Amino acid sequence: MTNMILILNIGINLHGKKNMKSQAVRTRNYRKFYGLLSQMPGGVPVDELKEIWVSNFTNGRTASAQEMSNSEFALMIGAIEDQIKENDPKWIRDNAARHRLIGVIRAWRRSRNASEDIKIVKAIACRAAKAKNFNKIPYNKLNSLYGEWNNKYAISEEVSAIVGELDNELSLMN
Repeated sequence: MTNMILILNIGINLHGKKNMKSQAVRTRNYRKFYGLLSQMPGGVPVDELKEIWVSNFTNGRTASAQEMSNSEFALMIGAIEDQIKENDPKWIRDNAARHRLIGVIRAWRRSRNASEDIKIVKAIACRAAKAKNFNKIPYNKLNSLYGEWNNKYAISEEVSAIVGELDNELSLMN
């Protein structure tokens, strides 16, 4: 269950009267924390993992998750999620496909003397995939786009080579 802290925000409105409003701020989700630790590869017991992670994120100050600051806890959760994701074969496969697609679009743009800026490259991929988020493009779509861009780039290089040869032949004739 998520632990909640009730914060009272006391302010003064334009008429000099105190204005009190309360807001709930979500601080910690220990269930998620222990769930993530149980997904970690390597077979290390959850209690040992907890101590290792908490100690690392507090620079040895404590081994107790309850003694961590909210920002330390949030950063730790993000790092654990990233590590789990990086060990997931599906994520690794999808990430490799994303990198291949980025590479081929960059190569195509380089052949046209256009910017290879990653934001532009991802925007081109999203537009081609009809997606709003590059990281949400499905694996099959990434692969098909890679094939299409790779063919387009290969054809572009072949045409450039032929045009170059024809230019040379024309210059020799003159």
